Amino acid sequence: MWTKEFWKQTLERAIKTAAQVALSFWVVGQTGILDVDWQQFWSIVGLSAIASVLTSLVGSGVNDADTPSMVKIQHIPNAELDEHWHDEVHRKWRESGEG
Repeated sequence: MWTKEFWKQTLERAIKTAAQVALSFWVVGQTGILDVDWQQFWSIVGLSAIASVLTSLVGSGVNDADTPSMVKIQHIPNAELDEHWHDEVHRKWRESGEG
C-alpha cells in the first residue's frame, strides 16, 4: 500500500470514478450546463473520489498489498500472450470447419 505504483493506480481509479459520477450528474438529472448547482456537483464528485480511494485502501489487503485491486491479477508476458492468442485463433478456426 505504500508503493508509488499503488498510489498511481488508486489515483487513476479515483479520477475515473469522479468522471463517471460527473457524467451521470448531467445524464440522470438531464441538466443543462448552465443550470448546474456547482456546489452540489463538486460535493458529489469529490465524495465519489474519496469513496474510491477508501475502497482502494480496503482492497489493498485482500490479495496483493501493492495494488488496490481486490482480485488476483495474473501477469502474462507478451510473448506468452501472443502465442496463446495465436493458438486460440487457430483452434477456433479449425473447429469452425473452415480450416
